[in-house]
Amino acid sequence: MLALGAREAVGIDQSSAFLSLGEQLRAVSPHKDNCRFVNANVYALPEDLNNAFDFALITIGVINWMPELARFLANVALLLKPGGRLVIYETHPVLDMFEPHAEDPHRLAYSYFRTEPFITDEEIVYDGSETAKAPPSYWHFHTMGEIVTGCVAAGLQIRELTEYPHSNREVDYDVYVAREAQLPLCYTLVTEKA
Repeated sequence: MLALGAREAVGIDQSSAFLSLGEQLRAVSPHKDNCRFVNANVYALPEDLNNAFDFALITIGVINWMPELARFLANVALLLKPGGRLVIYETHPVLDMFEPHAEDPHRLAYSYFRTEPFITDEEIVYDGSETAKAPPSYWHFHTMGEIVTGCVAAGLQIRELTEYPHSNREVDYDVYVAREAQLPLCYTLVTEKA
C-alpha cells in the first residue's frame, strides 16, 4: 500500500514466523520507516488500534482460516475510522466445492454449505512444490452470503462486489481457468464503515 501512496502501513498477524519474514522485507523496502508489524490474535486486537485506519486489506487465504467469521469482520471494522474502507480480495467460495487433485477435478466434491472445516496435515505451499507433514490446519468454508452479511453486521456498507474468472489460489487451481463454462474463481468486496 505504501507504493500506492499510503503514508503508513501496519501488518497484523499472530504468526511470529510470518512477521519475521515481513521484517526482512521491510528492511530492504524504500518505505521501511513507514511500516510496522503487530503480533496479535485477530480475535483480541490491541485497543489502541481501534478507529486508527482509513483502509484495511484482507487478501487471499485469510477468510478461510477464521472459524468465527462474523467476529473476525467485527474486529476488522473496529480498526477503521468512520468512512474507512475494507477491501477483501479472496478466493471465491464456489471454488471450495471442487478438488483440483481429484480424478475429475470438475466434478463437485464438497457442498457449498459445508459446516465442518477441511483438515489437513500437509504443508501449505503456493508454488506447486512437494509438501511435507505439518501440524493439522483447519480450512473453514464460508459462503458469499456469510461474508457479505458478516460485513453488514459489522457496520460496513457494501460498495462493490466484483467476481473474476482468474485464480488467486495455488497453481493446482489453474485447472479451472479459461474454461468455456467459467466458474467465479476470486472476488473483490469493497466496504465502507458507516
